[in-house]
Amino acid sequence: MATGQTGIASPSTSKGAEPSTLSRALGHVSLVVKLLLFALVFMLAVKNSEPVTLRFFLGHELITSLALALVAAVCLGALLGVLAMVGYALRLRREAARARAELATTQADMRAALAGLPAVTPGVIPGVIPAAAPAVSPGPGPSLGSPDAHGL
Repeated sequence: MATGQTGIASPSTSKGAEPSTLSRALGHVSLVVKLLLFALVFMLAVKNSEPVTLRFFLGHELITSLALALVAAVCLGALLGVLAMVGYALRLRREAARARAELATTQADMRAALAGLPAVTPGVIPGVIPAAAPAVSPGPGPSLGSPDAHGL
């Protein structure tokens, strides 16, 4: 297993890995669901194969099977839904591009600001001269038995 950016091992990030048992099982379940859906749509088409007349404006008519008319209506609805989302998707792309440009500008400003700062050595404050620490000598002090040791 390989580790991703988060450092957590994940089987999906390793190249050439065998698909897990769970992903194979989900693939089989997905195939069964698709086959069932196809069978239901096919049975609906067979049961609704009688001809219908679609009347348009200006006296135009189209005679077709009900199943074909239903499929055409669903496809037309999906197409209209996709077209309705195009404007929103383009607006989101423009906003993302604007945000990326603003991020790049901010990062460049930060790099320029950091480049003007002096280098810092850990533990040393620039411009401050460390004072010498007073030397502590073990001299005669109060002993444990003396009254001065206990603050008396």
